Amino acid sequence: MRRTVLTGLLAWFFLDSAGSIASGNPSNAGFNVLVLLLAVGPLWRPARD
Repeated sequence: MRRTVLTGLLAWFFLDSAGSIASGNPSNAGFNVLVLLLAVGPLWRPARD
């Protein structure tokens, strides 16, 4: 499950950031880094049974 969520988040990050940079809005790509860290952060903790 974690791998699927992480794959989706990374796909969103790379596609959205590349589109933002290509369209001349690199500040959105910077904001995407913050959102990615907030979304991936909880995945670093071990899952409880």
